[in-house]
Amino acid sequence: MQPSLADACGALGLGNKPTRTERLAWEALPDRSCPALRQFVDRFPESALRGQAADLLAARETSETTVWTKAARSLPLTVPFSAEDRRSEADARALALVGATSIADNLCSGFAQTQIYRVLASRPEPAEWTCRPFSTGYACGFSGKAICDVEIRGVTTTETCPPKAAGKTQSAAAQS
Repeated sequence: MQPSLADACGALGLGNKPTRTERLAWEALPDRSCPALRQFVDRFPESALRGQAADLLAARETSETTVWTKAARSLPLTVPFSAEDRRSEADARALALVGATSIADNLCSGFAQTQIYRVLASRPEPAEWTCRPFSTGYACGFSGKAICDVEIRGVTTTETCPPKAAGKTQSAAAQS
């Protein structure tokens, strides 16, 4: 006769039994899922199972996990003309990029001074070159960005509710 008799009592509001729809929704809840329990309570605010859901939510446990997410940050970068010139403009640009690498490293190292970031790599990214010819060759500089590849610290909170059977035992004890 069960669960039909209990479903009939629930439909009539007798014996503090859930309706068939509530019972089936309760049985379909994933075990240990606090969000699913909250959704059940929102969907069935007058359910006979509301107390059991409240017991499980009250007994939930939370844990925090540190997660690191990769991202790129950019900072303005200006690389002045080199003190030494090169025979070709291409060589002068290459020399400026070599110097820019250490400038980008220094700029990006500021992120590592916090507990929020970890610096993975840095690199210069020229936007506007300025090259000047001299009698002995070329000197170049540029403005652009220092690209800082970082990981950003975050915290993920996870909550876990006891299994539904544990809540049933508590509610049954409370009703006795």
